Amino acid sequence: MKSISFLAIVSSAFVVGCGSEEKESTDKKKADADGGKPAAAAAQSFDTPEAVFAAFSQATANNDWQSAIGMITDESKAMVVMGMIFQAGFMTMDDEAKGKELEQIGKKYGLDENMPEPASPDDVDVNSLVDDLPGFIGELSAWIAANDTDSKGGFPKLTEVSDIKIDGDSATGLVKTEDGQQPIEFRKVDGQWKVHMATGPPPAPSIDELGVDFANVGEGEIGSMQVGDKTAALRHAFAYHAKFFDDPCIVLTLTAVEVSAEKQQDLEQQLKENPDNAFFFPDGPNVRLTLTPEGQLMSMNAWIDNSSINTNRGPAVDVQIDGNKISGRVGMAPKEFGEQEFQFHAKFDTEIRF
Repeated sequence: MKSISFLAIVSSAFVVGCGSEEKESTDKKKADADGGKPAAAAAQSFDTPEAVFAAFSQATANNDWQSAIGMITDESKAMVVMGMIFQAGFMTMDDEAKGKELEQIGKKYGLDENMPEPASPDDVDVNSLVDDLPGFIGELSAWIAANDTDSKGGFPKLTEVSDIKIDGDSATGLVKTEDGQQPIEFRKVDGQWKVHMATGPPPAPSIDELGVDFANVGEGEIGSMQVGDKTAALRHAFAYHAKFFDDPCIVLTLTAVEVSAEKQQDLEQQLKENPDNAFFFPDGPNVRLTLTPEGQLMSMNAWIDNSSINTNRGPAVDVQIDGNKISGRVGMAPKEFGEQEFQFHAKFDTEIRF
């Protein structure tokens, strides 16, 4: 699986939640009766966008991706499937046992570990990727749920859809989610409607819309972060050049504890030897932003007291890069991740170390 875990395709907020023990038991019985593979979900058809939305929202709310995968377009399937593969592959880092488990799931469904690296989900023939796509995605999502105990994210809960406008074999509408009202698309495929997940980037939030007084921080602080009832002061900014799946990037880490000279030396050596996989874990609470060379957000990870938040949408970024200097303001308005609310803000001015 490691050879295809390089894809960072869907929002890191896309995290599969835990399914019920009853459903897992039922799936296992079906799998045992079918030679070890879960039975494929029955095909469903939908005559209207409203009908497929109702079924899809129910399936995703139940984390039933084995059914939900059949309700979306092939382009959307590629985005979801490769995103899950990326997420699962990331979870096996430095864990040989998990890596072997994930490899066995891939082998069971005929996943080619030596497949060439696609540049984007559009380059993936998702229907021939594995022998049984619904079975594969069902088992993979269950594996993620069972092994990603620290994740606080989740696929956005979809509630009401409105303002649907049909134009031939395409349709658009608005859907209420926990992130607010969002656009939604539909496509008619072989006479039946399916949900279509647009792959373009979401609009970036404005730093001024946060309503944060960046000058109002404690002595020696550059900002603060909060996860649930846990709060930490951010005091240091540490930045370096790296690569994000072959793409040049700048990693900006905002920390409560200064990055030690030993960790800096170790990271610098990693970057010289293999910039694609160089990585380090800062001590103490921290927010780590991966930015394009122009200073636009690619992804964010935050950690405090064994709670981890991952996303690539939501944080607002106002960054200036001048040679080996990076400065600016970053932050995120309060947002629910699972059962906890997360927010942070910081104003910084630091050197890009290497």
